[in-house]
Amino acid sequence: MGKVKNLIWDEIEYDQEEPIQPIPTWEDIKQAINESYEAHERWHADQTPENWCRYMTAIERASSLNANRFHATLMETEIVPIN
Repeated sequence: MGKVKNLIWDEIEYDQEEPIQPIPTWEDIKQAINESYEAHERWHADQTPENWCRYMTAIERASSLNANRFHATLMETEIVPIN
């Protein structure tokens, strides 16, 4: 186990064997939002169940990335690109 300082806690421990979760940047979030807009356009042009599923998946990805960044900001985690 490693130890790291954090502004919220005096000291926290983390498992060095466990991979660190990358935090999405604003560019990652903007790209996911643009992909959800494109998926919406495809669904609007051709309202098939497959296009609806792609649209919902794109929305979920964009909101998940945004929530991950918000949580990291609250926890004062270092922000790095996910790509």
